[in-house]
Amino acid sequence: MLILVDMRRVPLYLAGLMMLALSSGYAEATTIVPAADPGELARDSHAVFLARAGASRAVERPGYLATATDMEVVKVIKGPLAVGEVIESIVPGGFSDGIGWAVAGAPKLEEGEVYLFFADRDPRGRWQPRLMADSVLRRETTDDGGRVLVRLDEASHLNRAGGFGKAALVPGPVMEDQFVEGLTRSLTGETEWKWDPMLREDLASQFPAKAIPAGCAFMEDNDGTRSVRWNRWDFGGSPLTIRAEDSGDFSVPGGGFTEVSNAISRWNNEPDPTSINLSYGGKVNFLFGTCEDGDFNDYPPPGNNIVVFNDPCDDIADLNGCSGTLAFGGPYFGSIHSFDGTSWWTASSLFVVVNNGAGCMPGNEYELMITHELGHGLGFDHVSDGGALMNANCCNAHNSTDIACAQYAYPLGTTPVATNTPTRTPTRTPTQGSSIPTPTPTRTPTRTPTPGGGGTAASKVTVPVVVHSDGVGGTAWRSDVAIGNRNSTAQTLRFTYQSPTKASFQVTRSLAGFATLLLEDLVQNLFRAGDGRGPLEVEVLHGGKALPVVVSRAYAEASTGNLGSGLPADVEHSTSVVSMPGLFHDGDFRTNVAVTAGDEATWATFELFRGNDGLVAGGVQRKIEAGEQNQWSIKQLFGEVARDGVPMTVRVTLTQPGIVYASLVDNASTDSAVFLGKAPGYTWIVPVVAHLSGAGGTFWSSSVAIWNTTGFTASVELEYLPEKTDNSSGGMVAENILLGPHTTRNIDDVLFEKFGISNGKGVLMVRSTRTVSVVSRVFTACETCPGGGSSGNGVRAVRSTSLTSGDTVLPGVRLLDGFRTNVGLVTGGQSVPFTIDLRDQGGTLRATAFKTLPPKTLQQWSVENLFGRNFVKPDPAGSIVVSADQPYLAYITVIDGTSQDPVFVMPQ
Repeated sequence: MLILVDMRRVPLYLAGLMMLALSSGYAEATTIVPAADPGELARDSHAVFLARAGASRAVERPGYLATATDMEVVKVIKGPLAVGEVIESIVPGGFSDGIGWAVAGAPKLEEGEVYLFFADRDPRGRWQPRLMADSVLRRETTDDGGRVLVRLDEASHLNRAGGFGKAALVPGPVMEDQFVEGLTRSLTGETEWKWDPMLREDLASQFPAKAIPAGCAFMEDNDGTRSVRWNRWDFGGSPLTIRAEDSGDFSVPGGGFTEVSNAISRWNNEPDPTSINLSYGGKVNFLFGTCEDGDFNDYPPPGNNIVVFNDPCDDIADLNGCSGTLAFGGPYFGSIHSFDGTSWWTASSLFVVVNNGAGCMPGNEYELMITHELGHGLGFDHVSDGGALMNANCCNAHNSTDIACAQYAYPLGTTPVATNTPTRTPTRTPTQGSSIPTPTPTRTPTRTPTPGGGGTAASKVTVPVVVHSDGVGGTAWRSDVAIGNRNSTAQTLRFTYQSPTKASFQVTRSLAGFATLLLEDLVQNLFRAGDGRGPLEVEVLHGGKALPVVVSRAYAEASTGNLGSGLPADVEHSTSVVSMPGLFHDGDFRTNVAVTAGDEATWATFELFRGNDGLVAGGVQRKIEAGEQNQWSIKQLFGEVARDGVPMTVRVTLTQPGIVYASLVDNASTDSAVFLGKAPGYTWIVPVVAHLSGAGGTFWSSSVAIWNTTGFTASVELEYLPEKTDNSSGGMVAENILLGPHTTRNIDDVLFEKFGISNGKGVLMVRSTRTVSVVSRVFTACETCPGGGSSGNGVRAVRSTSLTSGDTVLPGVRLLDGFRTNVGLVTGGQSVPFTIDLRDQGGTLRATAFKTLPPKTLQQWSVENLFGRNFVKPDPAGSIVVSADQPYLAYITVIDGTSQDPVFVMPQ
């Protein structure tokens, strides 16, 4: 099944969540006729090969998205390929420019992993897995060093037509060499497939596949945050009219129109009633385009409910006899509604794509296949009941399990319950006189959303490191921390600091509603912990549910003023591979890399990529105990591999959740910029870049560093969106940058070098054909620092989906003792009216401003300019609260007047 997500119809504050869901897919949907055994599949396939996955990218047509992945061939078993050749694989589903599709059963390939493919070549020369995830195996290494091939988790999400075998292609891990030998024998004429001795079921526990959940199942985000259903019938809404594309199915007598009509009737005429109300609207003409990438006349856009026949754009590999993929389909969805005490994605339209030749199915299985796919369009996922329509094995009629699940999701006379109503386990009573028993689901099919994305709500945030110690050259390093209460009610917070000696210090404080707490040099003043550094946890013991916003400033005390960097706290630690580009370790700069472990000890593996040289050092491992923070210089980790003036990237892989960052320190001024480790992406926003004069005779510039995370050349586009400008039609675009495989590029003054801007600031958009990591630093020459140097801060580059609507709390506003604070706002594709509040230390509202910004722009004000001068300044610190109904980014910069050093605060 295909789930289609129109991100232009989804509130953009959910876009990061939707991307995390699309990257992992939704459960069970595509219908296939499986092969009898791997030998048969090899004979039917155009090619069988082992290949290493490179970067993936979206291939789009309106109403349809696919994902293409570069593959480097490492072994050829069958087909017109050569070892070392780079080819493209293609599968339906993907994400591009705010629109995403997730296709269950489509293989999801991880860069660097080796896969065995059974594939067919499409008309554009790309390779399609013949049976979706059933025809792709992943290479794994056993504990004793042997190579095995294992089935993908997505294979458990395939809908297998009955009569052709119901088990996955490979029942368990198989030894790679013996499996390849078996395929070779099959291709040379041997027809009997022998699993002995290649099958290693004893290794199944090392490489488990996902299980299909019991009871009712609904399509949901990968982390279980939210499921999909229609709400149009909750108050007796009109029927949902579904039409059939008028060409009809060439392989079905009568074109398949009767079967579509009957499938719709099956959902309307269940033995026990529901509020589901579908109607058949007959045939509809749809003019298909060229089916080429970028064509805007192909599959129906959102708002069309239609069954499309004959795979008009060759997006499904052709059937061989009656073996292969039969159909996929599913709903568009966008907004959110409440039902049974839980928020759900609201389905808005659907369509089904049927392969050519699917009429080969015997009896009424074609009709049941359409019924099954429409069930996915209604939001139902696969169930474990082997006799159910929505079981993964096609094709059954509705049974009691399907009826119970439909009656739960679409009961008669539904009145949605407010989101603050406690979630309950649904119990539905069979209609009077019904002879079909209706089982009671054993659990609520959706889980209540939680801030941390897991099964329980997060109750704490972590500052990766706070410090009170002497650094290089006797420099005194200190940490200030600002905490903002996002609730109208008071919170009781527990602060825990763990020193390098593993000593734990705890202090409890109360924080009034909307109040701000500034803890200056907290290691010494709050904990009395002496010298040291380590992580700080801020845990909510009592009070409002919203976690506090916590930001830290680590700075060096000097006679010429304080210099340092801001570091926001982290709610959900990273478990992915992350990277930090733009690092130097030479006469001008030095770099430290740090890891803070979560509740469990973690092993970190470090790799170093240098300039155009790619990987120059790797495999360096360090263990970080639970709750500890450790850091190392580039030299300590990798030795003498750095080169003067050559930018580097460090990639870090963690075995358990943790926080990774790098600090880039100017050797002359001791000023540092912090870059948080990030997973790669295709599109990035740098909220502010500048080349202009500042206060006190300073001059500001912005550097940007980009790392190509893949083994293939990337083309990178830079777009500059000037401040205070309606850039809805586009900004200034620089000549594309070509980045070789694993290349790190540093642009010292991005506005001047790439756009010729000598006086201005704005937003920088970074778009790449391959996944990249991006960091930025805004800085000024530090004329008053000993020996000169630069002073600045790291600016958090974020994904294009990080814009959010609603309220943003920015704590740490300082306007006394030589500090000043600026407020910055960045808009998305729409004009945005803002309400901006200034609150003091105790949470009292001190001033309000109203501003409206045009699309795709930045505007920044000092607090005095924003609110005027007739307000009480927070003492010692307060917060800015930004509210808007349209997507935006908000930040503040807090500048220390003793040194003109800024701290960038954007808790994203």
